[in-house]
Amino acid sequence: MDIIYDNPNEDLLQRLLKIRKIDGSIDDFLNPTFTNSWIDPYLLNDFEIAIHRIQKAIKNNEKIVILGDYDVDGITSSFLLYKFFTIFLNYKKISIRLPNRLTDGYGMKKHHLDEIKSVGADLVITVDNGITCIKEAEYASKIGLDLIITDHHKALDQIPKTLAVVNPQISPNYSFKGIAGVGVAFKIASALIKIYIKDINRKKIALNYLLPIVAIGTVADCVPLLGENRLMTKMGIDYINTKKLIPKSISNFLSFLNIKNNIETFHIGFMIAPRINAGGRMQSPYDSLNCLIYSGDKQKKHLENIEKINNDRKKSQDDGYKEIDKIIDKSKKSFDSTIK
Repeated sequence: MDIIYDNPNEDLLQRLLKIRKIDGSIDDFLNPTFTNSWIDPYLLNDFEIAIHRIQKAIKNNEKIVILGDYDVDGITSSFLLYKFFTIFLNYKKISIRLPNRLTDGYGMKKHHLDEIKSVGADLVITVDNGITCIKEAEYASKIGLDLIITDHHKALDQIPKTLAVVNPQISPNYSFKGIAGVGVAFKIASALIKIYIKDINRKKIALNYLLPIVAIGTVADCVPLLGENRLMTKMGIDYINTKKLIPKSISNFLSFLNIKNNIETFHIGFMIAPRINAGGRMQSPYDSLNCLIYSGDKQKKHLENIEKINNDRKKSQDDGYKEIDKIIDKSKKSFDSTIK
């Protein structure tokens, strides 16, 4: 058996981290902090342009639309910005538009922009999508919409020509490329916190409220739990487990799932995320979003609905496995040529 890495002069944990290509101190890895893990968001491409345009929108009381995606990352990104604006900036002229996976497919479409323009919006902020929307970005400009793209996916050969494209993948000065869409959205919120919230306690309350949302989206999107992802996920889960000052809808979600003890990444990955994903993948992403937006009896109704949708998803998945099992020639360990 080959030894991947072995240095008897280092302790076991340090050697295990190096096998995983994780450098730096053990303490920084196990206990990430803003001091050792946070990267200045202004190193992101077009970040300052995006922040200035958002400030202009707030100053002029413009209508802002968040254009998200139908998976957990897109839904938590949308939820995070919406709640941040409405609660911490007391800015109410903001709404969310999500695509339908079954009819729209992935990402921003021209008809979404037409709908957004028709309701009198001035500024569109995408979250978790938009980096490949070359024609749609041109169309937004043509119909008079200012467009800020925030995304984390890899770009095509061409970058959308629009007001601002905030994405670590196209940011040469931004060292960590692995943050999820919700992480990029939080970067926007973090800069606005610094600008608009001067009270230190209020800043802490905002972080306490927002980071649990980031943790859920980050774990669900299966990005590497390194660097900033590790920091935001650890802090978010720690805040959830204090059960104070976090979104009430998240507390209610955990109670609905009968999670009584401290949560871990397992609970997010295998209990929370599949239910949020189910709405967008089986019916409508608004089924999932409403589980986070609302609280009380209204939320309970949506949680019960998403539970049913998730059960339908599991049944459909099981039926698919059974169907595949029927047409596999197990003696050859290959698929039957009659598969259509």
